Amino acid sequence: MNVKMNLDGLHRLQRRAKELDGTHQVSISQLLSSKFMREHTPFSDFDAMLTASPFSVNSAEEFRAIPDADWDAYVCHNTRFSSWQAMLSAAGAEWMKSRLLG
Repeated sequence: MNVKMNLDGLHRLQRRAKELDGTHQVSISQLLSSKFMREHTPFSDFDAMLTASPFSVNSAEEFRAIPDADWDAYVCHNTRFSSWQAMLSAAGAEWMKSRLLG
């Protein structure tokens, strides 16, 4: 008895895994996509989260100037995450998964 298997999906997964090897720069809008934000926060996108925050953020510099403890507290109280790092880690995992599985 001969068994034939279609391994196209496995080959596609291997190719995508090779493409993800190494270091990648991903913009905050790609990482915190509208889909991610809607699924994990009460906000429609990252801009809405910033706008609703008590911080004045009109540039990347102003965002970086927010004290980490203050931003972590805001994230903890307004999302499903305990900290900004936890939110970024979850977003990174979802980004990787979407790249691997398409």
